Amino acid sequence: SLSTGHANSPEGMIGRLVTMHIASSGFPIQAVKAQIADAIEIIVHLSRMEDGHRRVTEICEVAGLSGGEIVLNSLFSYEPGEGLRATGNRLERTGKLRFAGKEAL
Repeated sequence: SLSTGHANSPEGMIGRLVTMHIASSGFPIQAVKAQIADAIEIIVHLSRMEDGHRRVTEICEVAGLSGGEIVLNSLFSYEPGEGLRATGNRLERTGKLRFAGKEAL
């Protein structure tokens, strides 16, 4: 499924999700972070440029939890004048990427 949220960065979106979940459920923060890390796979962040247009400025993977914090793995990043460029990082959570019973990557 696909959803939208509003934040100034992928990290900011994670913070907003944690806050909204805690406010609505009262769950412990570590349980909330674990649920978010398990439920979200990719964040595509758009920013408004100086000319008013929106552009994809980062694509990152929600790579899981480490030390009680949600880990983001940046896959693509926007470079002014160059556009969206690969960071060189590879997907870490490839378990769901299957095609006809075979690994996709």
